[in-house]
Amino acid sequence: MIQQVKAFGKSIAVVIWFYSISWMVSGVLQASGLLTNGWVKQHPYLINILTYGFIFAGIVGIDAKRHEFGTFLRKCPLKDWMRFIGWGIGAYLLGSVISQGLIQFFPEYEEIGQQFNSNEPILRFISMVIVAPIVEEYLFRWKVQDFLKEGFGVYIAIIGQALLFGGLHFYRLQKIYASILGGIFGYVREKKGIAATVSMHMTVNFLGWFIGCLLARLF
Repeated sequence: MIQQVKAFGKSIAVVIWFYSISWMVSGVLQASGLLTNGWVKQHPYLINILTYGFIFAGIVGIDAKRHEFGTFLRKCPLKDWMRFIGWGIGAYLLGSVISQGLIQFFPEYEEIGQQFNSNEPILRFISMVIVAPIVEEYLFRWKVQDFLKEGFGVYIAIIGQALLFGGLHFYRLQKIYASILGGIFGYVREKKGIAATVSMHMTVNFLGWFIGCLLARLF
């Protein structure tokens, strides 16, 4: 029981840290007046990169296993990266099927297309395709999943981290398909390692970025 409480507490601490930094950044922007004068809407991806940078640095700074994370990524063979990219394409298609099947029940989700009208195309790519996948895989599949596994076993850990991962997304429909993809990533992490899920996550986000940019240009 004590081990389970500790495992749950450490997992929730990671999530609290994530939201605390996000709220702190919002508070600073609010206090500076940038939140109300339109600056934030013009630079959403710059803010996202900075926020994720603070979140990542705080966890890495106290993680005794931080070097292992980078080692697994560096030592992953190219042929495996290519295979994982293929899996990522499959995960993206699954997410697309889910979102298209449910979008009629979540009309507010159509607002997400407005994000691609931002004037930060390079920062958008860095934020979506590089920063977010690395930080989120580190937090949820590398830390939270391992914490939960210590107290509840592998399957509860996969489900738990998936729900926590889905919960951090803004739109309700995003929460649903992100939870499903988070579960898939969690399972793959147990079978193939963290490099697999980082690669898959980057692929999913790259396709979302590419198609979103393409549709924004067309329409």
